[in-house]
Amino acid sequence: MAPGLRVRRRLAPAAARRPGSSPSAGRGAGAGAGDRPRFAVEVIRTEIITPAHDLAEVVTRYTRGRLQPGDVVAVSTKIVSITQGRLVRPEQLRPGILARLVSRFIDQEGSCSSPHSLQAVIEHTGRWRVGLAFLVGGISRVLLRRSGDFYRIAGYYARVIDDVMGTLPPFDKHIVLPPADPDGVAHRLARALGPGIGVCIVDANDLGRAEVVGASPGVDRQAVVEVMRANPWGNTDQQAPLAILRPRPDEPGRADEGRPADEPASAGEPPPADGRGPAGEPRPEGETDRADEPRTAGARPSPRP
Repeated sequence: MAPGLRVRRRLAPAAARRPGSSPSAGRGAGAGAGDRPRFAVEVIRTEIITPAHDLAEVVTRYTRGRLQPGDVVAVSTKIVSITQGRLVRPEQLRPGILARLVSRFIDQEGSCSSPHSLQAVIEHTGRWRVGLAFLVGGISRVLLRRSGDFYRIAGYYARVIDDVMGTLPPFDKHIVLPPADPDGVAHRLARALGPGIGVCIVDANDLGRAEVVGASPGVDRQAVVEVMRANPWGNTDQQAPLAILRPRPDEPGRADEGRPADEPASAGEPPPADGRGPAGEPRPEGETDRADEPRTAGARPSPRP
């Protein structure tokens, strides 16, 4: 370990150790207690993911036989970065004056509280942006009692980077950089999983924060954020980097999903023209459909039962 390195564990999901799954439908949506999450969540454990793995093969294999049309597969940013080989040893970085200064004022729970991780951010984002984020974040914290402005201004790299000890061995001595082209990764995974399946790349932690950094077309990013704020993946020891998000049956647009095209949708469709009742049963003698009954002028038709 590099001299002077301060180890900070970032509370975030990691690649898993054992195969299996754990339903987490009851874990929150990040909203009030009376609000119901839009998605039910099934967490999936995997083997330890390494740069030698093909991400599409891993996601396809662990979700095979579990998916239904309309599902969204959530993938941790951690395993995306690992399969892309975006790993840096702290001794490969030489923190400058700005990194050493700013890191002293960052909340200790954040990855940028390490000068080595912050130096990686500076090398990608630039000194001026990180310096501006430091100044504005400090002023807003002192005068407005507001936190988080540093990460909002410093950008994607600062928010998603993982410091050492933030994942399982053999990567616990590495800084894990954010995924490259997360939207493109999500699109490719969605194509590999087939029609009707969405994919999102999610960064979540145990501090109640979640961010969808990439998603395939049609994925409701805000709904994903709401359910992932509770971090159903858990911390690193729970080792679950995948989850299936399944829209609940009472969500709008789900009631008729999967209905055959030739099957009547529901109430409001006209009865068969052959005079037979529902499901082809003969209509009792003397019974007429309300749509065929004579109406009194100005009267409104009563609703069908």
